[in-house]
Amino acid sequence: MWALEILAEIGFKYDSSIFPIYHRRYGISDFNRTTTLCFLKNGMNIIELPLSTFKIRNINLPIAGGGYFRLLPSTILYYFIRKLNLKKENFIGYFHPYEVDQKILNSFDCFASNNLNKIFLGLKINIIQNFNLKSIFKKIEGLLKKFSFIPCREYIALTNQNNFNIYKI
Repeated sequence: MWALEILAEIGFKYDSSIFPIYHRRYGISDFNRTTTLCFLKNGMNIIELPLSTFKIRNINLPIAGGGYFRLLPSTILYYFIRKLNLKKENFIGYFHPYEVDQKILNSFDCFASNNLNKIFLGLKINIIQNFNLKSIFKKIEGLLKKFSFIPCREYIALTNQNNFNIYKI
């Protein structure tokens, strides 16, 4: 949450970096799943547009982008987005730059090592980050054909901010 204070201090009005999921490396599982006005300790505020999840029982399933976007079959991804739309929930997604780059990510371009542990780590990164990478363009094309999108700043301008969730840090 400290990062939101810094973003507000340097002039950001909104952010979309909170992922309301449980994950060992990232995520804030109990954060609101919908647009939230965050009142910060520094007296400022920022609008958080959390990355999209689909709630099943008490679990937020990640669908927004990255590996989740690459792993989910198109039909399931589109199904979840349609369900969000029916509930009047937004789809906030993302892509890593390497996912839309024509060149396959190769972690060994960044470092050369004779250390066996680093070599295995590089191989692991290459396998995970490149898995199903070729599906991205077809999925993006499908998203653009099946759904309408607007920039976050437009959404915020069109939305009554009194309807946003409130979060006080």
